[in-house]
Amino acid sequence: MSGSAVSLPSVWAPFDDTDADVMLRSSDGIDFWVYKVVLAKASSVFRDMFTFPDTATKRQVVELTEKANTLEHLLCLCYLVQRLRFASLKAIALVLEAAKKYAMVSVTITLGDALLRFKSTEPLRVYALAYTHALTDVARASAARSREDP
Repeated sequence: MSGSAVSLPSVWAPFDDTDADVMLRSSDGIDFWVYKVVLAKASSVFRDMFTFPDTATKRQVVELTEKANTLEHLLCLCYLVQRLRFASLKAIALVLEAAKKYAMVSVTITLGDALLRFKSTEPLRVYALAYTHALTDVARASAARSREDP
């Protein structure tokens, strides 16, 4: 097998609407065409960003530090386009960090529910993530679960 990398799409579906008014570009070069109004409703950071006058005649491009997979999860939670199942706590942690960075409170709360799925297998890691992100109920539940382990 050769060492060639898997080619990523340049635009990530379902965030490929050509009439979207802003493009978010991931750190690995994937574009997400989204609507300012949706982002502004989900994030006070984006809401504040979009209050500045836009003098560009083309679609505004915002380059972000997150990778495409993290942005996809974050945007799916904002757009409610699909129910997400996270394969790992690491994936949840990355999206939690992005949600915190962009002040997406409702996304953070939703991710708390995703954390609970891992409380029986990794209660201490779940506790640490929940505590760090002020998800008090999740932290309590995972702390209680960790006391049950022998």
